[in-house]
Order: sequence, then C-alpha cells, then structure tokens
Amino acid sequence: MVGIGVASVMLALFGFFTWYSLYLLIQVGEELQVRSYEALADKIVPGKGKLITTLFMLLLIFGALTGFIVIIGNVVQPILDEYIKKSFFTAPPVVLFIGTVVIILPLCLLRDIGKLEYSSILAIVLIVLFVGYVAVISIIDMVNGKVPWNEVLWANFAPENFFEALPIISLAYTCQISLFPIWKELENPTPSRINTVSIAMVCVSVFCYLFIGFFGYTAYLNLIVADKASNILLVIGDNVFMNVIRGLFAVVILCHYPVVHFAFRNSVEETFFGSYKFNWARHCIITIVTVMATLTLAIVMLSLNAAGALGKVFDLTGSFAAFPINFILPVLFYIKVFLIDGRGADATLWHDNNYWNDPTEAQHLLSSTQPEAPGAMKSRLLSKAAILPYIMLLITGVCCIISMEESVRAFF
Repeated sequence: MVGIGVASVMLALFGFFTWYSLYLLIQVGEELQVRSYEALADKIVPGKGKLITTLFMLLLIFGALTGFIVIIGNVVQPILDEYIKKSFFTAPPVVLFIGTVVIILPLCLLRDIGKLEYSSILAIVLIVLFVGYVAVISIIDMVNGKVPWNEVLWANFAPENFFEALPIISLAYTCQISLFPIWKELENPTPSRINTVSIAMVCVSVFCYLFIGFFGYTAYLNLIVADKASNILLVIGDNVFMNVIRGLFAVVILCHYPVVHFAFRNSVEETFFGSYKFNWARHCIITIVTVMATLTLAIVMLSLNAAGALGKVFDLTGSFAAFPINFILPVLFYIKVFLIDGRGADATLWHDNNYWNDPTEAQHLLSSTQPEAPGAMKSRLLSKAAILPYIMLLITGVCCIISMEESVRAFF
C-alpha cells in the first residue's frame, strides 16, 4: 500500500511509540503501586476511568480474538479443499467449531497463564520457521534474478494508502494490555526488569515485521500484484509444502489465542467481579461465552466475505480500540499523574537544578511536605520533559481519528 520505505518508517516510528507507552505505564504503575491496566485507570480517574478503559480493552481483545479465528478459517480452507473430499465435517464453520472446542477452549479454561508458556514457545518457534522459510525463498529469487525490482514499490505517499495502513500497524503493536500480567509473573518484578523485557520485545517485534515484510513482499511480489492481496498465506500456492506452512501458521494462532484471551478474562474479572473471590463456575462461564462469541462472529464474517473479513475486523479493532489503549491512554495517564498532579521526583523536581546537583538536597525535596509553589503545575506542563508525551499524543490522536473515519467508510 505505502511501499517498503514508508512502511519501514511507520513500523519503526510506531515501534518507538510502543516502547514509550510501555515505559510510561511502568512509571505510572510504579508510582501508584498498581499492577493492572484497569486498576491504574480507576486510581487516576475513579469510577469512570476503569469502565471506559475496560470497554476499550474488551473491544480490542475481542476484535483480535475474532480475527484469529478468521485467520484460521482462511489458512485451513485451502488445505481442506486440496486433500479432503467435501462433506458436512469439512465445511469451514464445522472445522472452526471443532478446532475451537477441542483445542482453544481447553487451553483458555486454564486459570494460570504460566501454564501456557509451552504453547507460547511453540508459537514462537513456528513463527521463526515461517519467517526463515520466506526469507530463504526471497534470497534465492534475488540471487537468480527473479525479483522484478522495477515493479517494487518503495514509497507511496498517497494519503488514503497511509491511513489504510494505520489500523493494522496499531493492532500489530498491541502488548500494553499484557504488560502488567507479565510484570507480576517475573521472578524479580522490578521496574527496570520489566522495562528491559519491554525493550527487547519491541526490538524483536520491529525486526520481525521489517524482516518478513521485506522478504515476503519480494518473494511473492508477482502474486501479490496479480491478486491485489496483502496476505501472504492466500497467495503462496497450493503445493504440499505451502499447505504445511499454512497448517503450521494455524497452529501458531491456536497457541496464541489462549494467551490473548487470558487478558480478556482477567479484565472482565477485575472490572466486574473484583470484590469477589475466584469462582470456577464464573471462570468457566466467562471463558465459554467469550470464546463462542468470537467463533460465531468470525463464522458470520467469513460467510459474508471470506476475502475481506480479516481486513474489516482488524481495521475496526485497530482504529476504535488499539489506538486508545496502546498509545493515547498511557500518555494521558502519565500527564495526569506526573504533570498535573505532580507526583514523583521526575515530575515535580525536574525543573529544580538542586535536585540534579545535590543528592542531599534532592532527598530533602522528596521528603518535604510543604505545599506546592504557585505556578509549579504550569512549569511541569511546559517543561522540556513534557514535549515527547505531547508529540506522541498529537500524532497518535490524529492518526486515531482519521483511521476511525476510514475504517467505518470501508466497512459500509
């Protein structure tokens, strides 16, 4: 849509925004001693904050989970058509139902996210194999001179293409909702350790997106241009090896669905049943209802438009939920806690040179209970340290509004 060059810049920029949003959430969470996205919103804006954040979060995760099942339907269908005679049990809705009940649902019913570590490791291994295979095919084509470089699109600055890519990119970097559950699972859950984990995760994600984007585009350029498609899995062919690749990718999604669903159920439990003790009946009901709801919606969308179902799900989810949860709310949380309320040494003392030059004076300032000086909040809001949050809020806010309009227009 936007070309290799523009896409690379967008991926790198939003990768940085992703790390920075995680960093802001870590700072705010540590300052307020909160280890939950929803609880963080509730503490900053009591009552409404938690409810609004939860609605955004549930919409985001529900859309992603629905998209996962749509992906499974897309990649499994060519395999069924190639090797299995059509019957009632090979119909896409039936296959998806069986796969959901037999594999996804039992994994989602697990209470402890730590028990999903093996499925997560398997998913990572399969993704690495898939990316490696695509890279090898592309490199071989380059060596043999089969890549039509004259047809490669390096940059396309058409606004409509740029805006069309925004929801997918915002959704691709969705990890903020999993920050606090992972933080609590660390053996030594310090802010520095979770920040190190977030940096490593974002760097690996950016590298993988750039890697598979470039090599996938060059390896299957002719097929992508001919079919006007952007999904490699739909254009890689129908031979045995390609179908194995599709099957492995379906396994990746099957393994990843329960991990994302854990965040969904955790959000529902904490928001609506936070004052109650754990109950297996409630746990099972929430899990079964949400899994079946995503399955039903995915089947309906596939039946209406199999080719465009995934794009519409991800466009709406990325625009209306991913942007607010991933980029906008973390900045607003930080501004409220550190710049407006003036909590924390970084926020209240960065304009005071004594804080940086004299450790004794810094400790005295930190322990002081004197009322805030007139104009202190204005100084914080206009300080140099506030520039980056403002820039990120402006860029992501504008992108969010435009992508909302474009996704709604494309859906109807």
